Amino acid sequence: MKTMRILMIALAMMLCAGMVYAQDDDTAPMDDDMDDDATDDDVDEFTATLEFNDPEALEADMEYEFSLRVTNTTVASETRRWINDVELFMPTTDYSIDEGSLTGPNSLHPDYGDWDAAYGEGDTWKGIRWLFSGLVTSESYGDIREGEYLDFAFNATTDGDATDGFGWYIEADSGEFVEGTAFIGSEGEDDDADDDFGDDDSAPLASGDDDDDSGGGCGC
Repeated sequence: MKTMRILMIALAMMLCAGMVYAQDDDTAPMDDDMDDDATDDDVDEFTATLEFNDPEALEADMEYEFSLRVTNTTVASETRRWINDVELFMPTTDYSIDEGSLTGPNSLHPDYGDWDAAYGEGDTWKGIRWLFSGLVTSESYGDIREGEYLDFAFNATTDGDATDGFGWYIEADSGEFVEGTAFIGSEGEDDDADDDFGDDDSAPLASGDDDDDSGGGCGC
């Protein structure tokens, strides 16, 4: 009788341990998924920067060879977010862009296409558009992949006040885009806080909008 009671107690303890283990096993994956989702969602978006290499300062009514660097800071994922469109807008319409200096940089991936440069202006804006035009395929591709950068250049003469602050717009294959303002001097900081992840219908240049009243897009 005593032996039977010991066996029953041992069996009950084993059943309780099994239930506790099963309960812990059910909750662990849920916690892991919640953590993973929060991390993945934070980085699954298109991000990019535009910064000037030269000049380091601006003087009024001076011609400069401007050099800028576009970096694709996107974290690689299943969605291809290669940069195919870079647009830069002068601080004022009194800037004079040397159209003869407008050329596209050498492609990072020439098998996919080449960069073309175009000038455009309206009543309230003046700018340059570098567009990566792919080869004849069923799908277009960008050139600056996640983690890569490319330098662009042009010549321009500043206005009478050496106004700083160049608006910019960068678009990826996915149709996502970011925009901001790049500064050369000490006044202001590069601002890409106005990130917009909508489709290209809201991007003036990409959609072919050449309205002179537009604050962005040169309709090149």
